[in-house]
This record gives sequence, C-alpha cells and structure tokens, in this order.
Amino acid sequence: MKKAFIVGNGTSRVPIPLPELVGKGVIFGCNALYRDFTDYDYLISIDDEIIEEVQDKANDDRLIIPDEEDRWEHSDYSKNRRRSNAGMNAMIEAVNKDCTKIYCLGFDFILKDKISTSNVYEDTECYGSETHANEADNPFRIKYLSWYMKQNKDTNFTFVLPRNFKYEALSGPNVTGIYIDKFMAKYCG
Repeated sequence: MKKAFIVGNGTSRVPIPLPELVGKGVIFGCNALYRDFTDYDYLISIDDEIIEEVQDKANDDRLIIPDEEDRWEHSDYSKNRRRSNAGMNAMIEAVNKDCTKIYCLGFDFILKDKISTSNVYEDTECYGSETHANEADNPFRIKYLSWYMKQNKDTNFTFVLPRNFKYEALSGPNVTGIYIDKFMAKYCG
C-alpha cells in the first residue's frame, strides 16, 4: 500500500510536526506550504497569484500546476462546475501516482464552525480577504469530495481531525478518520 500525506492549509494541521512525516509516505503540499516546510515531495497550486509566487520565490521543480480545465470540479460530477481547491487537486495527484492510503491533514472545510474556513496563511501575501474561504461553499466542497472518494473505491482516505470539534460525516467503506493526537502517536516521533 503506497501511502500519501496531503497537507492542506487549514489551521487544524498546525500541531502536526510535518518534518516527522518525511520518509513515511509521499507528501503532497498545497500552495504556500513551501513558506514553512520544504521537504514535501510535490507542491500543488491552482490559483494564479500563488502559482506566480511559488514560481518566483521557491523556484521548485516539484511544483504541480494542473491545467486550467483540471482546476474545476470534474465534468462527470457536474455540468455546473465550481472551482476546486488545492487540497482536492493534491488528492487527485496522489491517486494518479498510485497512492492507495491517503491521509488528509488540514482539510478544515469538513469541520463545523469558524475553523472550517481558517487558513494558516490567512491575511498574508496571496491570501487577502478576497481569497478567504466562505462557509457557504463548504457543503459544495464536501459533496464533491464525497463523490471523488466514491469514484476511487480502491483508495483509503483518512481525515486527520482535531478533538472537540464537530465535523461533517463523510461516509463510505474507504473513508475513515483519526484524531490528530492518535495520528501523531502513529507517525510522529
């Protein structure tokens, strides 16, 4: 089973010591992750402004920029396609690279309350108020995520979750969750 860690930028991932994941699976980072952590295997960016920043400042050959067509929900999912997010595109890349056990960190849009729209890089360069996530988008993101996981039944998806928060239930025989402290006991240290 080829393992992957998708490092989204929701604030729930902050307590996880990312350097301790190196060598334990393929690490797919999202957008500005390079600012704090550079030992990823791949960095996925889908928004033009952050793509430009990464190309200018990181000069990284591990950067994956999906074609514009692939930065939107899959056409088999909906004719009224919405913009995707880097976490979903990183998940797609992991599946395309034959990863069959995928841990998703910082996918806070599945959490309830204000944390669902939090971002580690909020109000920094390329993450101004015009780019802030909106709680109204979360149900659409969750539906697309659920559809995608059902399309990939041979892949196990595990969401790394903070304790003491409510979250949207994701169902399916290939979907599980693990609390951050349990995840860290298993993979960190």
